[in-house]
Amino acid sequence: MTGLSETELAVRAGIRPERVRQMAELGLIGVREGEDTSYRPGDIQRVRLLEAFQEAGLSLSDMGRAVSAGRLSLSFLDLVLPEPIAMSEQTLAELCAEVGVPEELVARLHVGFGFPRPRSDDPVREDDAEIYRMVPAIRIAGLTEAQVLRGVRAYGELLRHLVEFQVDLFHSYLEEPIRQSAASELEALEMAAGVSSKVRPIAEKLLLWLYRRHRENYTTKHLLEHAESLMEEAGLVHPDPKKEVAIAFLDLSGYTQLTEELGDETAAEMAANLAVLVQETASRHRGRPVKWLGDGVMFHFPDPANAVLCSLDLMEQASADGLPRPHVGVNAGPVIFRDGDYFGRTVNIASRIAEFARPGEVLVSDSVMASSKDLDVTFSPIGPILLRGLVHPVTLYAAGRKDRAGVDGALVERAS
Repeated sequence: MTGLSETELAVRAGIRPERVRQMAELGLIGVREGEDTSYRPGDIQRVRLLEAFQEAGLSLSDMGRAVSAGRLSLSFLDLVLPEPIAMSEQTLAELCAEVGVPEELVARLHVGFGFPRPRSDDPVREDDAEIYRMVPAIRIAGLTEAQVLRGVRAYGELLRHLVEFQVDLFHSYLEEPIRQSAASELEALEMAAGVSSKVRPIAEKLLLWLYRRHRENYTTKHLLEHAESLMEEAGLVHPDPKKEVAIAFLDLSGYTQLTEELGDETAAEMAANLAVLVQETASRHRGRPVKWLGDGVMFHFPDPANAVLCSLDLMEQASADGLPRPHVGVNAGPVIFRDGDYFGRTVNIASRIAEFARPGEVLVSDSVMASSKDLDVTFSPIGPILLRGLVHPVTLYAAGRKDRAGVDGALVERAS
């Protein structure tokens, strides 16, 4: 994209030419020394950013004065933001008429991805237009509108969290240390932007690589399940009735109170350490953390025995790392998988077991115990317990290492 005239910049940025002129007169955008054209492609991003600033309550005149005083600069934006995407020559209504898709559907997709609801007369970005021209093909594939919207929301939410985390990480581990080293706010931004320009292409490649690797792994798992079902139907293999999926919940006792006592920075560091511990330990036992729940984590394990071993390892390692004592509940049985999460009675009971467990305990249901008898683990009976919200009691056992039997006071008290 070459140099832009005032009208071209206005069209590509989606604003009126007089707004472009006002920004230029205030010194917020415009020609640099030695340049022949009035505006650069990067000014598309600057204009959009300035519009966002104004919507947030910062006036253009105040920002112009800050630039004149050397307190504000937008020169680093070319390094931080990706290649600017221009507006197409179509409004939302015109694009929908062209591709034969209801305008309301496109608007709902846009909101589902996590963006503000567009208006009929809004100009459409070129990259948005490219995506929405594919909607007819998706509809031809046989997916219902509800199914498409469900997928859109999942993609939008996951990637929004990822980018939100990325920006926060960039601020905490790069911008803040630079600023605290006696650099001004503007100097910190400009120095961090230089690093960002080098990291961004790596992050984008990493994202695509991760998506492909995880897609390959989960597709293989999905196809394996189909193959097993087909072979079972043909009588070539026989299912193991003892084989059940396990769900575990880990909660940190007193974590909220501890973070209030130690402060936000220490709490954030503790959370980061816990995340590393959880990910590495679960992976070692062929499980994975499904989601974070305030002071704890929900796990999924294909094998209940691995859930028990992982829970005991987490209990020991958390103590060694100076984290609050966890309490864990594990249950096994059928689950429903939807939108990256697991649901059903098995999950609910696992959550209630964890809630009942005391600090330092790993409590498991009888189904987990029955699937883990070959482990080098003791199972001390707790008894049938009527857990909160359940109609029937659940038989519980406290899991422990055989070489530590009777050492943990909590287990001794429970067992007695």
